[in-house]
Amino acid sequence: DLEPITSLACLRRLDAGSNRLTDPPIALGNLTKLNQLSLEDNLIDSLDGFTAIESVIELYLSNNLVEDLRSLSVIKNLSKLIILDLAGNPVVSVEDYRLYTIFYFKKLKVLDGAAVTTNEQNDARERFAGKLSMEMLE
Repeated sequence: DLEPITSLACLRRLDAGSNRLTDPPIALGNLTKLNQLSLEDNLIDSLDGFTAIESVIELYLSNNLVEDLRSLSVIKNLSKLIILDLAGNPVVSVEDYRLYTIFYFKKLKVLDGAAVTTNEQNDARERFAGKLSMEMLE
């Protein structure tokens, strides 16, 4: 249970990996200075609870249960995000996952532990610009 932590308004980094969490507490949005969140090796299957943590720069969610690309659209408001780690989640097996994620999160510098290259950014733009629709996400 992470609820008691949500009153720590000046918290900048939180590592709650390997705790069998299924969802982040909605009150994480109260942590307005939180810029690094690590919830690796849990049981998280949805990114719905992450929309409120707009200050986060690094989000580590490897080895969870996130399955589809639609999940990523939920966190598009995380405009400061430069590092995203979803390695070990089923979603990484989805066709064009990496390019889609790079296109959707234009400020990303590192995805799943690998640097985002200029070529990947160009490929993502070429592949998805003007074509992104709900049909692609199904």
